[in-house]
Amino acid sequence: SLSLSLSPSLSPSLSLSLQILQERLDGLQESYEQATLDKDQQRFETEKMSSSLSTALSFTDALKNADDIWSNELDALSTEFSGYWRGTSALAAATAIYLGSV
Repeated sequence: SLSLSLSPSLSPSLSLSLQILQERLDGLQESYEQATLDKDQQRFETEKMSSSLSTALSFTDALKNADDIWSNELDALSTEFSGYWRGTSALAAATAIYLGSV
């Protein structure tokens, strides 16, 4: 904090001018301190939002990975079922041929 010292030997008008100047300096100091606090608060809020966004993006990536895994599993099951169905059809055809020849 800046401070002006008033000398008793100063004229009243100069003393009053210095007093007004001191009040203005005090006001500027308070404004500066408030602006610094506001800037720190804004930085904190920005970092908090950035962290939340990063968490949301990580969650989205995890969901996408889970979706990919399920998609791969469903494809594998579909292929397995298709193979089972072809095997069953071949077995039915072979049975029909066998029964037709008996």
